[in-house]
Amino acid sequence: MSQKEGDDMPQAEPEIIPPERAADGNRLIPAAGTFSQLVAFLEGGQLDQDVAGELRELVSEMRDSAISHGGKSKGQLTLTLDFMLEGSAFFVTAKTKVKLPEEKRQRSITWATEDGRLTPHAPNQGQLFGVRDVSGSGGFRNI
Repeated sequence: MSQKEGDDMPQAEPEIIPPERAADGNRLIPAAGTFSQLVAFLEGGQLDQDVAGELRELVSEMRDSAISHGGKSKGQLTLTLDFMLEGSAFFVTAKTKVKLPEEKRQRSITWATEDGRLTPHAPNQGQLFGVRDVSGSGGFRNI
């Protein structure tokens, strides 16, 4: 404690606030020591929540895709962090991109006609069966 000359009352030294506490005495979020700690406090924690949701969606879609494609599936989750330094402050902007498994489509075979259109019929082969109506308007038949 220090004392001013001529002052009978001892003066208290100003209290030094530890760096892990705010002026109100509550704790502060510590500096990020790992990547996961950084992501946890970016955007007030919203980035972490959003990426976790996107990851759950990706995993679910991959599982569904693998069931119908022989047990294999491929997807991708990309997190991009853009940093900008202004003075002594870093501004961080996050972007996420999710690439879900592609649904495999059936392959079709077609042939080209003389005038450049595609047809499902080989042009040099005759067709045994044409298009027929199967709408069911004929009702039931007793045999």
